Amino acid sequence: GTRKLEVMGNSVINGYGILGAGPVCTPNATNQNTELSAPPLTAAAVNADLVFLGVSGKGITKNYSPTDTVTLPVIFDRTLPQSGAVTWNHADFVPDAFVLFTAGLDAEVDDSVMRPGYLNFVGTVRGKYPNTHIFLVVPATATDNYPAGQRARTRLAAMTQYVVTERAALGDTKVYAYAMTEYVQSQITACDYHPSAGLQAQMAGELTGWLRARLGW
Repeated sequence: GTRKLEVMGNSVINGYGILGAGPVCTPNATNQNTELSAPPLTAAAVNADLVFLGVSGKGITKNYSPTDTVTLPVIFDRTLPQSGAVTWNHADFVPDAFVLFTAGLDAEVDDSVMRPGYLNFVGTVRGKYPNTHIFLVVPATATDNYPAGQRARTRLAAMTQYVVTERAALGDTKVYAYAMTEYVQSQITACDYHPSAGLQAQMAGELTGWLRARLGW
C-alpha cells in the first residue's frame, strides 16, 4: 500500500518565481522551482506518491485572464494542463487524500457563484474517488486586506465550511475544511508577491500535520 496524494491549486503552491529577488521580479526558468513548493515537500514528509496540478492563474470559478476558460475543474480531467487531447484516467491513480488549495481569484466572484462552483467540483472529485479524504484548504496567502473590500480569507473559509456541511448532508463525511496561518509580509518575497521558500515550507508543515492526523500517516 503505497500512499497516494493528489494536490490541486495555482501559483500560490507551484514554486512561482520562488528563487527570484522579489517581490518585484519576472518569473522565468531559472527562478522557479516546484520542488521547493508545499505539495512535494508534504509528499516527501508523509512518504506519498504525488500527482500535482499546480497551474498559475487558475481558479475553480474564474481564472486570472478573463478570456481563459480552462479552469481547474477542466484541468482535473486532463493529462496535460495545456491540452484537452488526452483525458486523464482517474482510475489509474486513486489518492488516499485529495487536497484542493482554494483560489483567491474565486473571491472576486459573488458567493452565489463561488459556493456552488466549489460544491459542484467537490461532487465531481467524489464521483471519481468514492473513498478519498478531500481537504479544502485556505492557503497562507489568503487575506482580508487585499484586494480591498473582498474579504477573501473570510469568504473562502466560510465557503469551505459550507461545502463540508452540504456534503455531510449527503452522507459524505470525508470532506474537511482547513485554513492555513496567514502570511506575514516578509514571507512573500518571490516574484509578483508570491510565497517564499520559507512560506512554502510552513504551508507544507501545516498540511503534513493535517494529513497525519486524518489518515494516521
